[in-house]
Amino acid sequence: MDFSGGGGGGRSRAEPARWLEIARKLLAARDLVGCKRLAERAVEADPYLPGADELLAVADVLLASQRLLPSGRPDPVGVLQLQPAPGLDPAAAKRSFHRLSQLVSSPRNPRPAADTALHFIQEAFADLSSNASADPPPAPAPAAAPVPVPAPAPAAPPAPVPAPAAAPSLIPAPAPVSGDALASADGNAFWTVCPYCCHVYQYQRALVGRALRCQSAGCRRAFEATEIPNAPPIVPGTDMYYCAWGFFPMGFPKAADLSTNWRPFCP
Repeated sequence: MDFSGGGGGGRSRAEPARWLEIARKLLAARDLVGCKRLAERAVEADPYLPGADELLAVADVLLASQRLLPSGRPDPVGVLQLQPAPGLDPAAAKRSFHRLSQLVSSPRNPRPAADTALHFIQEAFADLSSNASADPPPAPAPAAAPVPVPAPAPAAPPAPVPAPAAAPSLIPAPAPVSGDALASADGNAFWTVCPYCCHVYQYQRALVGRALRCQSAGCRRAFEATEIPNAPPIVPGTDMYYCAWGFFPMGFPKAADLSTNWRPFCP
């Protein structure tokens, strides 16, 4: 498709806007190359054209998702528009994830192409976070050499050596206890919640801030593991918990009164 055209320096914003509208139609028709070329031309003509950067982000993500790894999955580094490097920078991956998610989620972008691009972004961030968490742990420090104990005299019988006392267990034995008791007993664990289906999970604290996949069969979406203060209260006599699906603001406090202890669960 030839996108060349005439026009001088007095070209108004109407022509770049028309190019952008044609690019949206090309994206809906899955002509990704044509969409990218025409969107780039619109941006060059008017860098402040509303919706141009958002549409270009969708086209770039979908084009990058066509480059597959030997495993058959899209290259997550290319999808998140990161520079290939021996070591992954988690902070750079997180910044790119938030930036691209915000761009492709714009209501100006055509559906379902924007939804597909957002799915690839979430999958790429989840893959990179999983690879980072799979790095081998550091080697343990060498144990100190045992102090030599002098041998007893031959005439005296060897004194019985008492058996070492068992170290107290740091993990409580499995018992039907509440979620609050389990979270308080295990300081290495934290509670998090899937923001899409509100299922609650408990993971090791090393996974705070990582991208995890929801284990619910009806969800299976990637989300960032954000710690919540406590597990939700269990409904008496069931295995379900109270969950607030939404809230309505009753007032607006001063900035000094704002609290960060809000949680999505209430009894």
